[in-house]
Amino acid sequence: VLEGEVPKHLRKGDIINFLEQGGTSGIVKTSKSGFVKTELEFLGFLSLNGRKANLKDFALGIKDVKGKQRLIITIGTNMEAGKTTATGYLTKALTEVGYRVAAAKATGIGNINDANTYKKHGAVRSYGIIDAGCPSTANLSEDELLDVFERLFSNLAEVSPDYILIEFADGILQRETAMLIGHEKIKRLEPRFILCCNDGPGAYGGMKILEERYGVRPLVFTGIGAITELGRKEIEGITGGKAFDSVTQYKEFGRHVERNF
Repeated sequence: VLEGEVPKHLRKGDIINFLEQGGTSGIVKTSKSGFVKTELEFLGFLSLNGRKANLKDFALGIKDVKGKQRLIITIGTNMEAGKTTATGYLTKALTEVGYRVAAAKATGIGNINDANTYKKHGAVRSYGIIDAGCPSTANLSEDELLDVFERLFSNLAEVSPDYILIEFADGILQRETAMLIGHEKIKRLEPRFILCCNDGPGAYGGMKILEERYGVRPLVFTGIGAITELGRKEIEGITGGKAFDSVTQYKEFGRHVERNF
C-alpha cells in the first residue's frame, strides 16, 4: 500500500517512481514498511499530431441510454476488501445461467487488469477508468467523477446487457466513492449495492453508514470477511443480511442477487 502524486512538471532525465501495476507513475509520498521503490527515468511525452498526447484524446464518448438498466454497484469498507474479485465472480455466476453482463471499474487508479478480470469471467463488454480518459480519479471534482461514470455506464448499456456491474474503488468513506454513492443522478438509476468487508464489525459499520447517509441497504455482503463459514455467520448475525464467499460460493452468490434484485 502506498500513496503517490504526479509531478506538475517533468523534464527529461527526472527520476520518478512506478506507482501501480497498471503503469501509473509519479512520486511515492508514503508507503508501508519494507516497500522498495521502483525508479524510472523520464524520457519525454508521447506525441499526437505534434502535441502532447493525453488519455482524454482516446476517451469513450457518452451515449444515449435507452430503457432502464439493472445496475449493481460493488463497494467496500476499505481497499483490498475483495471488490474486484466479487465483481468478477458475480459476472461469472450470472453469465453461467444465461445473462449478458457488462462491467466496469469507475473510480480508483487506472489498471487494465480490472477490465480484463471482468472479461475473463464472461463480461460481454468491460472497461476501466482509463477508457474514460482518466489515469486516476483522485481529487477529481464531482462533475468530473460523474463524467467518468456516465462514459462507462452509457457504453456498457449500449450492448443491452441484462445486468451492469460497476465497481467503486477504496472504501465507502473515501472522498470520490462517497461523492458518487450520494449523487442524485446515480440514485435515480436505482442501483443495488454489494458490500465487501474484512470482518463482522466492518460489515455492520458499513451497513449503518449506507443506511444513515444514503438511505440504502446492501443487497448482500461478501469480501475477505466472508471467506470462512465463521466469518459469514458473524456477518449475518450482526447485520441480518446474507453473506457469501464470492469465490467458492459464487453460484449461490449469483442466485441470491438474481432473486433479490
